[in-house]
Amino acid sequence: MKWYWTESRQGIENYTIPDAMFQFFKNNGIAIRGHTVLWDKPKINQQWLHNMTPKELLATSVRRLASIMARYSNDIFEWDVVNENLHFNFFEEKIGPQASGMFYHIAHIIDPNATLYLNEFNSLEIRGDVNACPHKYINKWREVKSYPGNENLIVGFGLQAHFGSGKPLMPYMRAVFDFLSETQMPIWLTEMDVQNNPNQALYLEEIMREAFSHPGVEGMIVWAPWKPGLNCTGLCLIDDNFNNTPAGDVVDKLMAEWRTPDKNGKTNSKGLYKFDGFLGDYTVTLFDPYSFNKVTTQIKITNKDRNPILIPFSI
Repeated sequence: MKWYWTESRQGIENYTIPDAMFQFFKNNGIAIRGHTVLWDKPKINQQWLHNMTPKELLATSVRRLASIMARYSNDIFEWDVVNENLHFNFFEEKIGPQASGMFYHIAHIIDPNATLYLNEFNSLEIRGDVNACPHKYINKWREVKSYPGNENLIVGFGLQAHFGSGKPLMPYMRAVFDFLSETQMPIWLTEMDVQNNPNQALYLEEIMREAFSHPGVEGMIVWAPWKPGLNCTGLCLIDDNFNNTPAGDVVDKLMAEWRTPDKNGKTNSKGLYKFDGFLGDYTVTLFDPYSFNKVTTQIKITNKDRNPILIPFSI
């Protein structure tokens, strides 16, 4: 979905590949995050964008926002709107210091049902990057929220989480989660990987468990690119024969461990059914054995759900 891929030549958009991927995921019930609408890194942006005047770049960027977000609206549950705008400032330098805030405002108008995210590297995995430290991240978040009309906008924190080969520092990770959670905004690990090393699988499991255990972290994406015939230098979950690597075993083990098993039971006299389970997405089927009425619905349980979730049902 990146701009340099869908419009490498000015004015000629090609969504063939993202459309096919989108349809595959949708057909198979896989939730989709949009990555990324705009990217603040100058070297990533097409040369014809560099040659534009500020007014031309603004108009073209708004067109880009409308083009991709309207195309997939209502089916993308989260969007990375301006990628890596802590380390880079292509649009701010060209258009003005409030460029990111304006783009998030427009993005919300185009797709009001999606959660919008910042997305940055080294805020979690490298504690010495002064450009992306958690305090700077909070300042950027406040900057985006200060744009007129964004005061009540939900803007989440995307932590790319590209870890090196050394042992991850768990207390620092926990402190970052705690600090960002003070905003009451959602947190995702969006590109999580660990460089290839003898302890890769062990470190991956430690990172995933730490993230999963924190109430402020809503989800994580494992960054595991793979091509047949190439030695994996990053994080690969399978080999060329589609057999699990040790890292793949870790992911499968944790996915099974963190999954609530199927549950069946009867509601009480008040129509309530209680169960112990993990936070997340559930498919709930209600059945009345007397009228044979049945309804199936999808619900999402988060750590903010303090009261029973009520599902309308006629008997």
